[in-house]
Amino acid sequence: MQRPKKSLGQNFLKDESISENIARAGSIDPSVGVIEIGPGHGALTKYLLRYHPKVTAIELDGSLIEELEDKFAYTTGFGVIHADALKSDLDSIAKERYGDKEYAVFGNIPYYLTSPLVMKVVDETRASAAVFMMQKEAADRICAAECSRDAGAITLSVQMKCSAEKLFDVPPSAFYPQPKVTSSVIILRRLAEPRIKCIDTEATVTVIRAAFSQRRKQASNSIASVLGIDKTAAEAALIAAGAAGERAEKISMAQYGIIADILISGGWHPAEKLSIN
Repeated sequence: MQRPKKSLGQNFLKDESISENIARAGSIDPSVGVIEIGPGHGALTKYLLRYHPKVTAIELDGSLIEELEDKFAYTTGFGVIHADALKSDLDSIAKERYGDKEYAVFGNIPYYLTSPLVMKVVDETRASAAVFMMQKEAADRICAAECSRDAGAITLSVQMKCSAEKLFDVPPSAFYPQPKVTSSVIILRRLAEPRIKCIDTEATVTVIRAAFSQRRKQASNSIASVLGIDKTAAEAALIAAGAAGERAEKISMAQYGIIADILISGGWHPAEKLSIN
């Protein structure tokens, strides 16, 4: 087995029972096509192919491609692409492989890529579901209840468009090499419509991220400074939403929708979407 590369955050899953549990997670319809991000040596891939007839793996580490092709050479539903999933058009890959059929994403995500990869799937794809394994701390934040101590920008950014549920924890002993932290498996299911009604969902997400970018400050101050909005206008929007003087984590998703609607009505619109810190 190839020595894991620290530069790619590789911790290879070796526990087969956990691999099978991930592949079965959420009882996703077997007819749904699958895109697997970061298959490594194919520990999860083996079980995904048992429950789904078609799996397309995207692997950044070119030294693993030949091994994966050899291992699943006689599996008609398997394909592997040497690419960076973060820079790939997942919808185009799914379209080429599965046509207009639904698809789901599976992946064991390195810690440093958790937020960008999760948000890429949520914001930039039509994937109906995603099953991710990540550090427990990140999973707890994504699946937290709004207005709770664990809630963050990624909590509301994800749950605006998806349901989020933590399924089970995975101990360090399940990996090679063993990480220093516990991992968790979560499932995201895309909602038919955004969770709240607002003028512009993406603008609301931008306001959320601005508020959380300086979470120790009052949200009105963070929103004003990050978005370049007059502080008085930001304060007035929070007052109208019933969130006067509150910090970011104490404001509900619905209240953020009201705040964004008021700011848009006052002439503001984001030039670009903010990333999650």
